[in-house]
Amino acid sequence: MSEFNELLNKWWLSVGEMHIAHHLAASKYANQHKYTGLIAAILTAITTTSIFITVSQSETQIAWLITGIISLFASMATGILSFMKFDDRIAQHFQSAINFQSLRREIEEELIVLSAQGPKQNYEHLRQRWTEILKNSCPLPQEVFDKARRQMKTEATPFSRE
Repeated sequence: MSEFNELLNKWWLSVGEMHIAHHLAASKYANQHKYTGLIAAILTAITTTSIFITVSQSETQIAWLITGIISLFASMATGILSFMKFDDRIAQHFQSAINFQSLRREIEEELIVLSAQGPKQNYEHLRQRWTEILKNSCPLPQEVFDKARRQMKTEATPFSRE
């Protein structure tokens, strides 16, 4: 019985790492989306204001140059928002986190059954579900996964009984 307990606890830790990592990735991309959007909005407002001030006050070359540079950065920021598809990434990581969380709960239920009734013949259904979730999840940045791994190492496995 301890072999099954050990196996399920390892799976619980691994699935937990993925669950937390996808939540962290969704949060990371949400912050990037927010700050890039904020920069784009500010630069666009500055550009618009600069154009009106420049046209109404003077025809100096330096004012037009500064306005053009700010306009260029505003365009780059909005292009980054479009190219990086932060909204899609956030949604994909959030969905992956939900899927891994669901699998994590299934493993916890199996650990309860194991401690009460003994092991099942096999846990193929969990392995298949895990494989399916992995196929459908998006890639994680390594630093996000490492952070989740460190966080999970501080948590005890749910049922460490022998």
